[in-house]
Amino acid sequence: MATLDWPETNAFRPAAVDWGASISRSGWRAFYTGQGQYLSHAADRLRCTVQLAPMVDPVLQASREAWLMEVRSAGHLVRLSRWGRPAPLGTLRGAPQLASPAAAGARTIQLQAQVGETLVSGDMLGAGGTLLMVGASGALAGAGGAMTVPLALQLPLPLAAGAPVTWLRPTGVFELEDLDLSVSYGTGMVQSMPRLSLRQFVPLGV
Repeated sequence: MATLDWPETNAFRPAAVDWGASISRSGWRAFYTGQGQYLSHAADRLRCTVQLAPMVDPVLQASREAWLMEVRSAGHLVRLSRWGRPAPLGTLRGAPQLASPAAAGARTIQLQAQVGETLVSGDMLGAGGTLLMVGASGALAGAGGAMTVPLALQLPLPLAAGAPVTWLRPTGVFELEDLDLSVSYGTGMVQSMPRLSLRQFVPLGV
């Protein structure tokens, strides 16, 4: 098993992408009152479904088919970024880092940035090899550049103080969820639009 970068060739350029969340929790509802109770397992993960464009070029068809089959068979992980959002819509730039340690399951992280820098809802950051999405309220760096960043999903792994934070094309590691994989061909031997489901990967024991 290895971690592969998502290929940059035309064969792997997404035609459509769905982003979502896999929320890990238990729930139950009281029989008499109907009151719902929920227990988080602190294992929320980003998910994305990628649909690739139809392919006519036989060389690109073959390379795409082989790559997909190998990733599925070997259990390779895939490193990718948030397509369409390569940099924050806020003003955070430079070389921000974690100002204090953060435990897995945290809802906020503390950054050291520049005074007045901002992050807005939905901005993507990278830290510890994983993708993080900024929560609905966004963030502003106050006195001394201290910035409290809300997270849309719980922090999936612990981060140490001083860890660098990536804002330009941050990447995360994902695993292919599809147990079986096939590539179809239609009229004129046009390769169909493969649809792949991927889930954010976090190593056990972190």
